[in-house]
Amino acid sequence: MSSIAIDVHTDKIYAGIRYFQGGLEGVFIIDKNMTSSIKPNSTTDDDFPFAIKFIPLGDTGPDQILVNDKTHIAYVSLKNDNFVALINGLNNTVQEKIILQEPRAMSISPSAGLLYVASGDNNWFNVIDIKTNKVISTNTQIAHPIGSVVNNITNRIYVTDCHLCDDYNFTTRTSIYALNSTGSTVDWKTYEDLNLLENELAINPNTNKLELISLKYQMFISLIPGTNRSNIKSL
Repeated sequence: MSSIAIDVHTDKIYAGIRYFQGGLEGVFIIDKNMTSSIKPNSTTDDDFPFAIKFIPLGDTGPDQILVNDKTHIAYVSLKNDNFVALINGLNNTVQEKIILQEPRAMSISPSAGLLYVASGDNNWFNVIDIKTNKVISTNTQIAHPIGSVVNNITNRIYVTDCHLCDDYNFTTRTSIYALNSTGSTVDWKTYEDLNLLENELAINPNTNKLELISLKYQMFISLIPGTNRSNIKSL
């Protein structure tokens, strides 16, 4: 399993899966009220009677899933397949594909009507109008964006980057950028020893605290953006 998201209004669960049983990659759409039928140690298609539908996607499967519960559209990024799929939750079909090179670090602001997706070797951080699904602006300042999240109260976006890192080789410096809703940089600060993986980022909009996981050092970090004030707990 690679990612999970919930439409809080329809109670549908979207669960991404990669390299499943030698080639079943895609998204399970699940009725939340039927999840009690999941069998322990499920390994075959017959073990998933709770799924409303399975949608095959790409050659490697989804990396990240987000849901706009205002429009009931699920956004599914496939970094190795170079597109973001839009799944219409009203009819459980792929509505459109946004072609982007290596899409990653997605976040969404339903109130602003904007989707944020990092992409490409040039490490662009794209702002996409969800009415047209077109890129309307980019931020090229961020060195290597690996995670983003939106505070839907302030509409400020926070983006983590990692300097010259990949899934296996980390550096000790991570910057966190604060952007306005159009993607322009407002502020940033560099932290030592965070060492984040892609998409390991969330926010509490009431406290404006970022919640991060540093897997290399097995730490859970609660951080106030733009400061060194943090609460670190071992995993």
